[in-house]
Amino acid sequence: MEYTTKYVGLDVAKDSIAVAVADEGREAPRYLGKIPHDLTALRKLLGRLGEPEMLEVCYEAGRMFLHAGFALSGSSVKSLLRH
Repeated sequence: MEYTTKYVGLDVAKDSIAVAVADEGREAPRYLGKIPHDLTALRKLLGRLGEPEMLEVCYEAGRMFLHAGFALSGSSVKSLLRH
């Protein structure tokens, strides 16, 4: 099975996480909306987007996202911290 990489951008706030995704290639990214700022909601969203091996996630490395960053680091989702 061939995988297409999905690039997921997360903008973290105290109570919510705004999510956008871009498929591999030149299509414009899509804004998916906001989810609650908790690990269950984040895991559910990432699971709906695809297999962990096909996701690359970029998120800010602030205090607000510390717990979710640890959750991603233990999975096979590729992540990039932005300071």
